[in-house]
Amino acid sequence: MKKLYILNLLSLMLIVGQTNAQWNSLNPPGSNYETYGVLSVSDDGKNLFSFESDLSGNGYFVTSHDYGSTWQKYIQAKVNYTVPTAPVDNSTIFWDGDVLYYLSADGTFRKSIDFGATVSTVNSQPPSYRPILRSPDGKWYQPGSSVWHVSTDKGVSWKDQPNGIDAIAYATAKNGNIVGLISNGGIGYSEDNGVTWKSSTLPAGTTWQYTSITKATDGTLLAFYYSSPSILLKSTDNGVSWQKVTGTIPANTKVICCYGNDVIAYSITGTTYKSTDGGSTFTALNSKQIMMSISSMISNGRNIYLIGMSGIYIYGNSPTGIASLSADKLSVFPNPCQNSIHLESDKTFACVRITNLAGQLVFEGKPVDNQIDFSTLKSGIYLLTAIEKNGQKSTVKIVKE
Repeated sequence: MKKLYILNLLSLMLIVGQTNAQWNSLNPPGSNYETYGVLSVSDDGKNLFSFESDLSGNGYFVTSHDYGSTWQKYIQAKVNYTVPTAPVDNSTIFWDGDVLYYLSADGTFRKSIDFGATVSTVNSQPPSYRPILRSPDGKWYQPGSSVWHVSTDKGVSWKDQPNGIDAIAYATAKNGNIVGLISNGGIGYSEDNGVTWKSSTLPAGTTWQYTSITKATDGTLLAFYYSSPSILLKSTDNGVSWQKVTGTIPANTKVICCYGNDVIAYSITGTTYKSTDGGSTFTALNSKQIMMSISSMISNGRNIYLIGMSGIYIYGNSPTGIASLSADKLSVFPNPCQNSIHLESDKTFACVRITNLAGQLVFEGKPVDNQIDFSTLKSGIYLLTAIEKNGQKSTVKIVKE
């Protein structure tokens, strides 16, 4: 009985902590008003890279390859007050496994195979400064002002190809469609991994240049237009058609991202907001500014990150955002959750069991579309055990808000 009381008390303490701690600092190196200008996070959240500059104008590569638990810092040489090897912006930097690729300020396409310690040149004259689309068939595409470029050797060489779009951002829909925001206005989608494109159907009078695109766990796509007033569109058919979201977007909102099915927005004033109804209504997440200034907010598809002056923050309860005891087999997100969780694994599970901390079974069965409904469960901490056909088990701790 005493043991059960202690477990329940710990559960309550953790729940209260998670409810209040909406943004958590990843404690990057430096504490003297350094500015973190860009950020790239690998798909699994393990590898992080940022470029930091201090008050003296020095530039540093700041990297972590353990979910932000520890960091390394490497100084980069200045030339006439600039750092030629610095990344251009968030849209042109990405991880491919454990290899970091990016377009640098001097127009060179570079990579690092040692988590930012050293960089090497991939191509000294990349086609453009647009973001690179990596298709599931192994090809890389990069838009230009009048032509579509394709590479089959990870950016070493490029060939011209027709039928592309000049996109500034991409998202992959639930059915595999690639959806792109067109630089001169509108939205396009591809059903063949980027080879050919079609124009999406938009509401009348909304063919502007959308600035960010994100995907919810249920597959809903959201495209955001930063202006006054701002516009938010949603698509429930994999980017083919879009509808305007009716509601009031917080003033000065710059970027929106999805965390599970919730919508997170950040304002240039330093305030962040959360919507639980698809973007129709928002409430402030923090009562005060997280940072003196915010440079950007990005998502790696699971977690959301903020960067700016003196800080790199993650939205959620842990650096990984996946409280997994066997992360090589099973990933669960969002965690903490409110209504449902999504399971991702390269394994086939015969059964999933969920118990509370008292050991009581609250769910047993198979996920539907890789999702499990948590809406009927009380707030607390649960253990999810996924069992393979051969009896192997993967256990994950889930926090229900």
